[in-house]
Amino acid sequence: MKILYSTFTLFLLFTCCFNIQAQEGVTWKWAAKPTTCLTLSVDCRFDRTTVSEGLAGLRQDLPIVVNTPVINSLKKQMNIPSDESDKNVGAKWGFVDTAGRWIIQPQFESVGLFSEGLAAVQLDGKIGFINNKGKWVIQPAFDAGFPYNYACYETKFSQGLAAVRINGKVGYINKKGKLLIKPQFSSGFTFADGIAPVVTQNKMGYIDKKGNWVIKPIYHWLSSFHNGLAVALIDKKYGFVDRTGTVIIPIQYDCAGPFSEGLARVKQNDKWGFIDTKGDVVIPIKYDGAWTITEGLAALNENGKWGFMDKTCNWVIKPAFNKADSFHNGRAKVFLNGLNGYIVPINNAANLSP
Repeated sequence: MKILYSTFTLFLLFTCCFNIQAQEGVTWKWAAKPTTCLTLSVDCRFDRTTVSEGLAGLRQDLPIVVNTPVINSLKKQMNIPSDESDKNVGAKWGFVDTAGRWIIQPQFESVGLFSEGLAAVQLDGKIGFINNKGKWVIQPAFDAGFPYNYACYETKFSQGLAAVRINGKVGYINKKGKLLIKPQFSSGFTFADGIAPVVTQNKMGYIDKKGNWVIKPIYHWLSSFHNGLAVALIDKKYGFVDRTGTVIIPIQYDCAGPFSEGLARVKQNDKWGFIDTKGDVVIPIKYDGAWTITEGLAALNENGKWGFMDKTCNWVIKPAFNKADSFHNGRAKVFLNGLNGYIVPINNAANLSP
């Protein structure tokens, strides 16, 4: 009976779903056969980094030998010789190519991504930089404290500079290891277009490559720049500033996301909509949820159902889904009546193989 019930339930789900598509005015179809199983897009592996400049960091587990009074007592009871040189060896990191071949043998406590020909690596609790042959270019002399303590992931060169920590403060070095911006910040991030976000006294601003303030640290948070504007947060309100720090769109929203394709999602009075780079409302701020606009479409929640609207406020795919994500590569992930999968607009479906 359970098998018959499950089969009947699945039949109803598929029938309901495909009947919806058969109705007049429906403008989407499944990109592939949907499933009742939840698909996860999060990579939960913590033993490797992503590939960058042809190499990926990989952790290799090594035997763990522990020297403690308890373990030594157990060894004595079992007549196992105790070696005073025993220690916790743990796992080591190295680098492999795209075929999985070891290019730099595992020997480091953590590694970062290759960027501009160099990668940050940690050895004996200090961070330095190696080239793609595994040779030291900048000796390990920098602190490995937060936020640079996991796989050196945020420590990398961009536009010739890298943020490093010395005695608890962050400054910037060049590719020869010379300190160009003295350590003075609590956090520092990568450069883009000649400026980088930094944090001091719990406030965020932007500096240029000489360490001069371009945007003074008066904000509680600043995003990266998109369409020439960055999201700025002050006292739980959001707005947008340009690269000189001038407020272009007033700090007035309850939440805001970065610009994409000329529009940014904003929240006001518990409702969402979209504004342009002048601050003019393009999609009314009246929806229950919104995701960043991609490929010309914005995912919007109206009365508990998600659909997709274009920049002229026309529903390309009317609200019908229980959940929905933004479009990527012509497809959007949705959840509908127990079915989970990817959809495409019907006018684009002919270009995609099922």
